[in-house]
Amino acid sequence: MIIFQGDLSSKCKQYVSLQNRKATFIIAWISAALLLIPTILLSIFWEWIVIFFTIPLLLAPFVAKISAAKTDDGWLYPTKIEIDTQENPPLLLAVSDKFHVLRNSMQIKHIIDMGDWYVFVFRFPYKAKQFVCEKALLCQGTVQEFEEIFKDEIVSQLKKQGHQNRTL
Repeated sequence: MIIFQGDLSSKCKQYVSLQNRKATFIIAWISAALLLIPTILLSIFWEWIVIFFTIPLLLAPFVAKISAAKTDDGWLYPTKIEIDTQENPPLLLAVSDKFHVLRNSMQIKHIIDMGDWYVFVFRFPYKAKQFVCEKALLCQGTVQEFEEIFKDEIVSQLKKQGHQNRTL
């Protein structure tokens, strides 16, 4: 059993919050784009006044990003993460006052080593942003044990950034 327990550092919380805002912005743009296409087509082929409906659709992603920044991100930050190594495959449980999220280690796409913490990235449709394990909060088990269990999934942040730069 490996357990990370305690409050995340402000730097870690800032990273998680930023990732949440980015995802909210992208989802809002996709939703707005899906509504913009028929609105523009209606304004061209039916009535020009319909074009005014595009204004709120263009503003929606920015409003969503602002509201995501102002809302309480407490549902993003775990206070305890348990990795049950007795199970095969290992089970992961993220717990807070506001949530309980259970995932199977087979659902892991990769784990990003950010230096001071790990970020779990799960395959679709098992996405969960709550799995952030700060190394300083490790209270049962060791970092070496964690890295041994997930050696095939762990990717360094520097390697990940280098890979992204090569693909651009």
